[in-house]
Parts: sequence; structure tokens; C-alpha cells
Amino acid sequence: MLAQAIAIHAWLEADQKTPHNQRVRRDRAVGQQFSSHNLRSRVLLWWQTVADEQAQTQGVRVERARRIISMVLAIAGFVIGTSVCTAALAYEGRYPVNLLAFLGVMLGIPLCFFLLSLLTSVLRQLGIEGLSAFVSDLRLNRWLMGVWDKLGGTGLGRNFARSNASGRLAYWQLHVFSQHFAIGFYIGALMAFVLLVAVTDLAFGWSTTLELTAQTVFTWANALALPWASLWPAAAPDLALVEVSQYFRLESELGYANAEHLGDWWPFVVMCLAVWGLAPRLLWLCLALWQVRRATSQFLLEHSEVTALLDRLDTPLLEPAQDRTYADQDQLGEKKELAVTTTATFMRDQVDAVLIWNSALPPSEAQALFGTTLQLNSWDPAANEQVIAENIPKNATKLLVLVKGWEPPVFEFSDFLLSLFERYDELVSLVVMPIGVTPFEPAAADVQVWSSAMAKLNEPRIYVTTLGEG
Repeated sequence: MLAQAIAIHAWLEADQKTPHNQRVRRDRAVGQQFSSHNLRSRVLLWWQTVADEQAQTQGVRVERARRIISMVLAIAGFVIGTSVCTAALAYEGRYPVNLLAFLGVMLGIPLCFFLLSLLTSVLRQLGIEGLSAFVSDLRLNRWLMGVWDKLGGTGLGRNFARSNASGRLAYWQLHVFSQHFAIGFYIGALMAFVLLVAVTDLAFGWSTTLELTAQTVFTWANALALPWASLWPAAAPDLALVEVSQYFRLESELGYANAEHLGDWWPFVVMCLAVWGLAPRLLWLCLALWQVRRATSQFLLEHSEVTALLDRLDTPLLEPAQDRTYADQDQLGEKKELAVTTTATFMRDQVDAVLIWNSALPPSEAQALFGTTLQLNSWDPAANEQVIAENIPKNATKLLVLVKGWEPPVFEFSDFLLSLFERYDELVSLVVMPIGVTPFEPAAADVQVWSSAMAKLNEPRIYVTTLGEG
């Protein structure tokens, strides 16, 4: 699904060079072939129709990078888990393996990182993305997103701290990466432990500088064993085993009577590693994969060009009249020819209203191109509000805003667009059309400036189009 989303976004961005009316004819013809009302299904069905093998390249690269990173992390976790477990179980034969130290290394330290994962998720659910990202930095694994961006050629890692779909996708993908490492770690640790139990005479005891009694350790051990005590009683230590397992550093020997029982701890240790080490990571991986899938589905639709595509799929298939030429007079009274492009006719038939921002077109030219238009000024928000309230219905779904392509976007314009979202409950598509001086088609560099500025608004229902060539 992610490969498709990435490929669709890249293809649509490149498709912006295709004249608008040609895209409308192509996509509306495709849209008539299926009746699904689900937005994601409509986009995917459209993609099956227009995509070729080369179009899938970018998406395949992203998926391949994700698989490689996951595999490398799982292998690294397995090797490290095996090595750490083997080192932690090494003893010279005089003193047993300290059970408290072993569980502290194999469960306690990883548990701290796991709790940090839970903390970042809670912070994110509370809407505190910045603090969530800072806590993730403390876990020293944010660099994985940079590796993924570099190998896959995406920019998802940059959106890690955002609350949009791409931010959620990056966040949960990081957890997927982390859990692949953790699962590999505990599988390696379990395999090393079982192998050492089978081929060596492991002895476990417990010792601590703290004033812990055998009863306290027994209580804690049985609390850990609670999930499996009824299924495997031998894996739940009794008080007698806890008492005979305590040793002191200066004690010369434990005695054969005590040493005989020190191996009885191994079922408890195996279950601790499996239940408190491996199982939570498997559950968290399932949750993270589910969240990645959800975020990917939303990420597909959270792109301005996908919004434009959906608008085109639903556009009434009207064949505009041939290009017409209007006579207009300039300020010197001389007549000039004004060509009306088929793209302008298409747009006029598609939108609920045409708004002209800061005299992007003279009234006569705007009338010839788009019919009825509304003039708006950046210096008079109150007047703009009145014009919109009186002329645009509340159920409007698509508005065309004409701007001067040769002028850079300003904050007043961005604020104006966002206010339209609030007015129409974020259900309206806002089509921004930069206009050139002569001819009306703006320079490619100007279009790129406007497209980049609108993308920074992080609103998928705002997209940029041009008059193009008929």
C-alpha cells in the first residue's frame, strides 16, 4: 500500500505538466468505469488503469528500503541478543549466575526503552507531537528515519513531529523498525539460553547489596510468574528455592546440597524472557503495523494532487466549445484579441465560484475567460467576507482562486485560504491558479514557487493548477 501511495504521488506531481483539460478528459473517462464511493478505492482503481511498470519504480524503492532496514535490524538484534545472553550467563563455576543481574540486563534495561515508547505514544495521542519527538530522540533511534529517507528517496522522516498522516506514518514506522530489532534480540537470547541449558550445567542464585529478604524476592518472582503459573507450575519458584539460592560474595562455597537445586530456575527464566521480553514486542509490532496501515491509507489521500485527481474523477464530462476570441479595448482605446482557452472553459464549468485575488486579472478579461467572478483584496478582509457570504453558497465544494503568478505568495493569502476552510468545514477544494501577464500562462518557475508555498500549508484540499494549453 505504501509503495502505491508513493508511486501515485510521484506520478501525479510529474503529471502536472499535462494540460488541465487533457487531465480532466482522461481521468473523468476512467472515473466513469467504476462506481465505488470510497475515496481510497477510487484512487487505487484509477491507478490500476493508468499505471505502468516504470511508474511503480519509486514505490518499489521505498518498500525495498523498508524491508532491508527491517531485516538488518532483526539480524542485528538476534546477534546482539545472543551475545548479551551468552555473556550474562558466563560464570566461573564458584558462584552461580546472579538471577537479579541477569533479569536486570535482559528485561530491566529494555523495559525502560519500551516504557519510553509507551510514553511517546501517549504524548502523541494528547497532541504533544513536539515533546513526543524529543522523547523519541532520547531513545537514539530517530536516525533510522533518515536512513529510510536516504535509501528510499522519501521525505517522510522530516514529518516525524507532525500530526498529519505522513507524520503518523513516520512515527509508527519507527516503532516497527524498533520492534524488529527487539524481537530479534529476544529470539536470539531465548535460543542462546535454551542451548546453554541443554549443553552446560547452569546454576542460578541471587545476591544484592540491598536488604532484600527471601520472602520479598519470592513475592516479586511469583508476581512475574503469575501469567504462566497455572499452566507450568515448575516455572513458578517456591519459597524454598528462593531461600537456598541466596548467596554472598565472601561466602567460600554454597555446598552441594544447595547447588543441586540452583538449576531449577531455568524454566522461570525462559518464561520471563518469552512473556515479559518477547511477547510485549510482538504485540507492539502488531499495533505499530496496524497503525502504519491506517496512516498509509490516510497518507495516500493527504496530498493536494490526489485531491485534484478526485475532483477530476467526478467532473461532469462536458465538451467545451472551441476556443473563442473576444475583442477588448486597452487603456489607449485600441482593440486587442483575447483568446479563451478550453482549460478556462473547463474550470468555469467545474467550480462553484471564481475568486480574483488582488486584481490578478482585469475585470473584462476575467469576464471573458471565466464568466462571473468575485474581486477580493488583501487589504480589506471585512469586505472579502461580505462578498463571499453574499455570493458563495454554504454547500460549495470547489472554489477557484486566481492569483498573480509573478508575485510571491504572502501570509495574508495563506490566512485567507485557511479561513475558507473554517467557513466551509474543511470540505471544500481550493484551486489556486497563478496567472501570467501575457500570455496568461505563468512561467514554470513561478508555478513551482506557488506549488511549494501551498504545500507548506499542509492542507491536501489546496492544490495549484494553471490554464495550460488548450
